Amino acid sequence: MIRKINIFISCLFLCVGVNADEIDDMMCLESLFNLDIEPAEVASNTVVDVVIDEKEDVKPEVVAATVASTAELSRDELELELAVSRQEVMRLRDIVQRILVANRRERAEMQYNLGCVLRHGGYNIKAEEAFLAAIKINPDDPAIHYNLGILYDEDLNMPKKAIKHYKRFLELSPDDKDAGKVYEWMMALQSK
Repeated sequence: MIRKINIFISCLFLCVGVNADEIDDMMCLESLFNLDIEPAEVASNTVVDVVIDEKEDVKPEVVAATVASTAELSRDELELELAVSRQEVMRLRDIVQRILVANRRERAEMQYNLGCVLRHGGYNIKAEEAFLAAIKINPDDPAIHYNLGILYDEDLNMPKKAIKHYKRFLELSPDDKDAGKVYEWMMALQSK
């Protein structure tokens, strides 16, 4: 039986298969997760959304049977179906969120690694762009601030920016093995 709710859940499966790089933020998916459908609305709804596979012919009698069977469902059956659908939506929301978090972490690591490689190759402006892109994705990663601070300090001769990132590194990771060294570098820059 094809019902609006089941089609909605099918659309969520498509979202799980979407390349997460194309999804900027969980907020763009939020509208997919709003299930404010009341059983009475479903029972009285005469519009039936049908997903048609291009290879499949949908016969008018199938659509008519679907509309009739939806109208015949009792309120209890509709409430049960909605409850099951809501649980499925929550499960799929969790899956999508985990995909987005993992993808976000991977993109930040990729930009960070790119920045390190570019700096090593002497492409300091491109390295700065990569580190800044990584910070935009993950502003609380101390390693990014550490390396960006070094880039500004040693390669780009931008002491104010170096100090800013050294401070952020120390805020995020005060017990790091390099914290003492970073503090000394920062003090040396401030005394200039």
